[in-house]
Amino acid sequence: MNFNIQELQTLKHYNLPVKVFIFNNRAFGITKAYRDTHFESEYAGVDAQHGVSSPNFVKVAKAYGLKALNIKDHKDLKEKLKLILDADEPIVCDVNMVGFYDYYPKLGWGTLIEDQYPFLPRDEFRKNMIIEPWEGWENPAYPGPIK
Repeated sequence: MNFNIQELQTLKHYNLPVKVFIFNNRAFGITKAYRDTHFESEYAGVDAQHGVSSPNFVKVAKAYGLKALNIKDHKDLKEKLKLILDADEPIVCDVNMVGFYDYYPKLGWGTLIEDQYPFLPRDEFRKNMIIEPWEGWENPAYPGPIK
C-alpha cells in the first residue's frame, strides 16, 4: 500500500468506485517469506519486531477523504463485504491477516516458471505441458530449506 498511496487521491479525485482491499499482515510478508526460503529467516526490516511498522491504513484512507473500514475477523466478514461491494464509491478495506505471510506457489531453484511448488505429480505435470520441458524437470528442487 505504501508504494502506491498516491492512487488513493486518484480514486477520490475521479470518485472511482474501486474497492481497495489491503490484506494486512503488518509486515512486508513476501519479503519475510523469501527470507525464510533463502536467508535462514533473517527478518531485519520486515515487520515491527524487526524495525518496520505500518500506519493505520483506515486513518490514511480517511485523510484522503475516502470511506474506509476494517475487517478484523470472520465474524462480520459477510456483512462488511456486502456493504463494500454494493457501494457506488471508492472504499478502502483493511483486512486483518496478522501472522500470515507465507505464499504459494513458489518457484524452486532451477525449475520452470510452469513448475512451482507445491509440485504436481511428475506424470500430471508432463501431461499438462504443451512444449517439451527443460532438462531436469523430473526432479524439481524445493525452493528453500527442507521442511
